[in-house]
Amino acid sequence: MDQAVGHKRNQATNGLKFVEKWRTVLESEHLRPGDERVRAAANRHRGPGVLVVDFRVPMRDRDAGSLRMFEMIGSLLRLGYSVKFLPDNLVPIQP
Repeated sequence: MDQAVGHKRNQATNGLKFVEKWRTVLESEHLRPGDERVRAAANRHRGPGVLVVDFRVPMRDRDAGSLRMFEMIGSLLRLGYSVKFLPDNLVPIQP
């Protein structure tokens, strides 16, 4: 696509303006391509994280323990935690 006409005509100039305006954020929060920490940089959650391990994926419509676990995970999310869940039996059941 020709960058000299239409809405693309300002792309190069605006790209330079963007980098200049956001330079400090880009340098502090974004990693260069190829850096081994790319996965960590992609995680934008800045709050605390919790790993929840239970026997299986909670099935809240089947037992009280699952309903309780589901509610505890919901509470952690509402408090701002990043929650990762690992079923101990490793069965990929969708709730």
